[in-house]
This record gives sequence, C-alpha cells and structure tokens, in this order.
Amino acid sequence: MLLVEGEPGTGKSLLLARAGEEAGRRRFRVVAAEADELSSAPSLDGLDELVSADPVLVTVDNVQWADLATTQALRSTPRLLASYPLSWILALGTSSDAGPAELLFGLLENDGAARISLGPLDHEAQVALIGAVLGAVPDQTLIELAGDAAGNPLVLADAFGGLRDEHAIVVRDGHASLAPAKMSSARVTSRIETLARDRLKGLSAHARRFVATASILGSSFRLEDVGEMLGESPGALLVALDEALSAYLLVVRADGLAFRHEFVRQAVAQMLAEPIQQALHWQYGRMLLARGGSAVPAAHHLLRGARPGDAEALAGLDRAVAEIAPFAPQVAVGLATGAARTHPPVRPQAIGPHGRRGEGAHGGRPVG
Repeated sequence: MLLVEGEPGTGKSLLLARAGEEAGRRRFRVVAAEADELSSAPSLDGLDELVSADPVLVTVDNVQWADLATTQALRSTPRLLASYPLSWILALGTSSDAGPAELLFGLLENDGAARISLGPLDHEAQVALIGAVLGAVPDQTLIELAGDAAGNPLVLADAFGGLRDEHAIVVRDGHASLAPAKMSSARVTSRIETLARDRLKGLSAHARRFVATASILGSSFRLEDVGEMLGESPGALLVALDEALSAYLLVVRADGLAFRHEFVRQAVAQMLAEPIQQALHWQYGRMLLARGGSAVPAAHHLLRGARPGDAEALAGLDRAVAEIAPFAPQVAVGLATGAARTHPPVRPQAIGPHGRRGEGAHGGRPVG
C-alpha cells in the first residue's frame, strides 16, 4: 500500500492515473475511484472475486472526503485481503480538517504502508514546467514571477498557460519573456481567476469577506489587522479563518497568516470592484498611519486609496518619501511621482484674497 498526500495541485490525481496506466500495461485489473463516489459504488465489496483471477490495483483519490463507512472499509479491507495479489494507492488532500482520513493514514502507515508527501516543486522542476507550458526557455523575469505560485504545479501551469493564452508572452529564438505591455501591469489571468473562484466557492459569506479583506492587506498579514478592518475581534474570526485554511487559501506562519499563493491573492483582490479596492486600501493605509512609527508600510495603500486633497494621506506619503530617500532614492522618486500623479496640484490663483498666491492641493509644497 502506498499513501500519497499533498495540497491541491501537487499532482496526486496525475500520479494515480499514471500508476493505473502502468498497472494496466502489466496486466493488473485497475479499480479507480474517488472517495465521494464509494458510498454508492460497490467496488470494494467485489475485490475478493477480482483478485482470485488477476492481480488488482485499487486507487482511491480524495480520501479526505470519505464518509465514516468508506473510511472503515479502507481500514479493514486491506487486512482481510492481505494474502491476495492486491495493491493500493490512496491519495489524501492535506488540510486542517482531514480528521478521520488523517487518522486512517496514520493507522495504515503503522501497519506498514509506505507514505509520501508531494510538496512544492524545486527550482529546477519549476523552470522545466514553465518551459514545457510555454514551449520555450523562460527568462529571468518569468522565473522570478514563478515564485508567486510557491512551487505548486497546478498554479504554475494555470498562471503561465494563462499568460500564453492571453498573448502576454513573447517567444524569440526559443526564449520566452513577458510582452512589454505586461511588464508592470497586474498579471492575473482568467485561469488563475477561475482557480481563485473555485477556492472561494465553498466559503460562507463571512469567510469570503474575511479573505477578500485580507487580500488587500498583502501576501502576509496579522489576524488582528483583518479584525480591525472588519470591526471584529480576532476570536470572532476564527471560524472564517478555519474555512480559509481548509480551502487552501491561507497558511499559518510563525509571524502571522499568509496566502498560499500570491497569484491567487491578486486574483481575489482583483475580483473586488475598483472603488471597493480603493476604499479598503484607504482604510488600511489610514489605520497604519494612526499607529505611528514608520510611514513606509502605509505608502502603497495610501497611493492606491487616498482621494485628491486628502491631507492626512499626503502627509503620510511625504513622510514615507523622506524615510526611503536616503537608502533607496529610486523608490522614493517613484513614490513621489505616484503621489503627484494621483494627487495633482491645483493650479495656483494669481493673487489670493489676502495678497498671497493661492496654494495647490499639496498646501504649496511638493510631495517629498
């Protein structure tokens, strides 16, 4: 017996399918099933008759969805038929609520089953997969972009397959690069958006609000920050958090929470209407400013959300530019330019009512 576990998209189903193909070539009878189908399929009940004629391979996918009766059958049947030429491969999607399925895997492993975990692809495998999807050798920019998939094969394939399908990839002399028009724009493809919608599909309305708000905060964030944004205590968010963890949207880290895949986070944020994105960025930027300390963490959100003439936001951007300028002048210039573009100064009056020239939206001083 072989036990396979991993998050969605790591290749469990593909491994089972290829194993079944190979077993068929070796004259095995193959019984392939998914756990949510077994309650209505009598496949396990007739195994003793099948193995009396030929060796059999049983593959069961998505064991985490198995009901109690199926879990019990997967525990007892291998023992009852241990003397027959019968092989098993069971696949489990890891999550925070695997429950009985995780217990089953532990018991089967204690009985001698081999257990493997399909984790993220290493760097070399990621480059190979991107090359296979694009039909060309990816350049350094594309390789760096692959980091947003955190090594997940499905996310990688959907992200780069989507870029290819949407004509965002240029191939010259066997080498692939991003089209110039896509270099600085959001790179959420329709494939990734579909993947994100699938992950959100089973969430409650409360959990969806939680994830959508968190997507604005960034790839990593603190639970208390989402709570402050939503006007709820961290404790009140635990059920929503558990849903998001079980849907493979978020992970818990030592310093807080994070989205599993940056591509998916961007897609979730992009699903929000632009005025809603702007309002949430504005709220979070102001929230960070109110805490005092460095203005740099708030700068991105202030740029995205501040309204023209928002004096507090503009003052925060000024502070951020001043902080960044000594060690990252190019970043400071970009931030100041973005602020000026977002909040253009009002053309001054020739003479003000008190004999002074009128001031613009920045109070007569340039941002930064």
